[in-house]
Amino acid sequence: MLHDLRYACRWLGRSPGFTLVAVLTLALGIGGTTAIFTLVDAVLVKTLPVREPERLVLLDAVNSRGGLQNLSYPFFERLRDAGGVFESVFASADGTIDVEMIGLPPGGQPERITLSLVSGRYFDVLGVGAIAGRTFGAADEDRNSPTRMSVVLSHGFWQRRFAGDPTVVGKTLVVQDQNVSVAGIAPPGFFGEAVGRVPDLWAPLVAQPAFFRGASYLDSNNLGWLRVFGRLRDNTSEREARAALEVLLARLQAESQHLSRANQHPAKVQMSDGSRGIPRFREEFSLPLQILSGIVGVVLLVACANVSNLLLARATMRRREVAIRLSMGAARGRLIRQFFTESLVLTALGSTIGVGLAWLGSRVLLVVASSDELPIPIDVTPDARILAFTVGAGLVAVVIFGLAPALTGSNVDVNATLKSTGSASTRARLPRILIVTQIALSLMLLTGAALFVQTLGNLRSRDLGLVTDAVVQLRIATEGYRPRSIPDLVRSILDRIAAVPGVESVSNTRSGLGGRLSRTCCIAVEGHTPAPGEDRQMRTTDVGPGYFQTMRLLILMGRDFTAGDRSDDPRRLPVRFIVNQEFVRRYFGATSPLGRRFGWGDPPNVNYENEIVGVVKDALHESPRQAPEPVLYMPSLNGNVFVIRTRTAPEALMSSIRREIDLIDRRLVISMSTLADELERAVVRETLLAKLASFFGVLATALAAVGLYGLMGYTVARRTKEIGIRLALGAARGTVLRAELRSALRLSLFGIALGVPVALAGGRLISSQLFGISATDPATIAAAAALLVLVAVGAAYVPARRASGVDPIATLRSD
Repeated sequence: MLHDLRYACRWLGRSPGFTLVAVLTLALGIGGTTAIFTLVDAVLVKTLPVREPERLVLLDAVNSRGGLQNLSYPFFERLRDAGGVFESVFASADGTIDVEMIGLPPGGQPERITLSLVSGRYFDVLGVGAIAGRTFGAADEDRNSPTRMSVVLSHGFWQRRFAGDPTVVGKTLVVQDQNVSVAGIAPPGFFGEAVGRVPDLWAPLVAQPAFFRGASYLDSNNLGWLRVFGRLRDNTSEREARAALEVLLARLQAESQHLSRANQHPAKVQMSDGSRGIPRFREEFSLPLQILSGIVGVVLLVACANVSNLLLARATMRRREVAIRLSMGAARGRLIRQFFTESLVLTALGSTIGVGLAWLGSRVLLVVASSDELPIPIDVTPDARILAFTVGAGLVAVVIFGLAPALTGSNVDVNATLKSTGSASTRARLPRILIVTQIALSLMLLTGAALFVQTLGNLRSRDLGLVTDAVVQLRIATEGYRPRSIPDLVRSILDRIAAVPGVESVSNTRSGLGGRLSRTCCIAVEGHTPAPGEDRQMRTTDVGPGYFQTMRLLILMGRDFTAGDRSDDPRRLPVRFIVNQEFVRRYFGATSPLGRRFGWGDPPNVNYENEIVGVVKDALHESPRQAPEPVLYMPSLNGNVFVIRTRTAPEALMSSIRREIDLIDRRLVISMSTLADELERAVVRETLLAKLASFFGVLATALAAVGLYGLMGYTVARRTKEIGIRLALGAARGTVLRAELRSALRLSLFGIALGVPVALAGGRLISSQLFGISATDPATIAAAAALLVLVAVGAAYVPARRASGVDPIATLRSD
């Protein structure tokens, strides 16, 4: 083996151009595959970096419609104290909150950070300790304990904000105007219970009122705001835990009969695998990552076919060497081992470079997939699993691209070759078959990329019903404000923002662009008889004065809201509504809805007290992908999302708007962005697929072009004598050029003929990710095929031109 390795290195060193092309081709294929696997492993496969993650389960309440909901704090307390079902449980607030922190006062600079509220046993259940100081414990679940105002710093935040200073433990920070002490530092690599986010701080759940201006969620039975995890006892299966949980739920329900129906504990709790954390991020990117895995797998096949073609050409040039070695007694198996050793050396070099490309590529993927300026916080550092995958991909590549050259190169007619009468023409079929395969696979990738690009374009250009240019969206956390005081707060904010120079108009709403509309059941429209099984949930949202004008949402019939339609009393619901076109189509058809009435409940026990005073154009509030749904707009000043239309670039006014909010209440937690940025966040998955599919499609096409160029160059070199004779006998150089180009064109057409059904099959697999275009769109396939023909002819032109320029006299004399 050492002899084979030395010989392989010498042989590859004598052909640096060939070696460089082959190694880079393999590096691109293996590197791309490894980069995608790194993300797939981190998002879909890896368990949480905690103690025995396989014993963790996630609990969710199930509502009457079968939907999943978060759990309340009182229910979590009962579950925690009941025992028996789980070894231990912990809870965390669903999502993080943005807070203002002043580090190490006096003189500390304020900054916006993220905070996660967790129960006291959070770190103990996960089996995560502190690298400095301590984590939380049972004492941190006591509402009266002084340690409830402690925080644990994430390792990344500790390094970034405090330069890794261990003396920060025990010191005081000011977070949302609350003095908190630093209890400890979390270990590196620990991000919590949710992939895709890393909070800067963890604080005890019982401190929630302190960060929400005294408004407590801790005693509300019907407020679901917690994600709850349990750790199964040793030798306890999930089935046994489910049975025990049902018994516990029945007991809790019996003990809470004195509560109102809305406040009772959930009747059903779903238990699911918690080893990989909260599945939200995983579910969002699961299918796109699977699609990308298939794409890079195809690219690796194209790369292997390319290298195989190069090795086949080299094997043909080494036929005399092989014949001599066979004549001296070398066994064919010995030669096959030599050829495979050379392939292994190429793969080792390509894999080494590929790991570096994968490390860089996985970080680029995170940036592309992120909807904010900062990349998604996922650790993509290569580890033993990634290296093992790279080695495995390399070995698979060796078998794919090394087998045919090894078998073909070692199968030589010794006598014919040594007498120089052997012909290699019969073996020219395999390289052509590989080129045809490359073109077919490239057609599939180019078609898929074109479909994703058109999908992204269709979503970006879709008429949302709203004019989103030059609009800032400002979201304010109003937790801690009494309901009666929110209208006054909103009115103050509207007045101050309207006075900012450059602001054209401002309004507020309950659901901004990208947010979910409220769903209220069950609507009853006067004169309309609901069909059996009809969806009677209605999408609703509050809008403030001037909302339709600010968003350029056209009023098609009737009028806008007036001050008399709105009540500042949150207990008094509005009775006048504006509806959209889809509402009119569903309930009134071609008749006018103005003045018509509706109510809530089941006929005949319905009070039809609500009146329709206007109709607006359909608008897509949640996502560009959604179909128009019936929507009710109600007048209110309770919405905490502000939309601000500007006369200048909206980014230029953000700092001024933030200063005005701080003058009202510096403790208000706000998030601000342009509607253009919100739209980009809404299509982040489509952007990821379009960009990466295009890159890999172009890469596969380039590899196919390189392969065709190499094949044509090899063919021309092998047929130099034949071409010289034809030219000497009077053949025109243009005829030779056209003949070579026709040969390349035939190969590309064969590849396209093979690739069309492959592209159609691939299109069906990605059809769920498309929008506004069919997976079998003939124009897209035709355009991809035409591009491949042009690339193929262009790649073959230089070798064909070289063939037509052969000097017949010099060629005949050289023999």
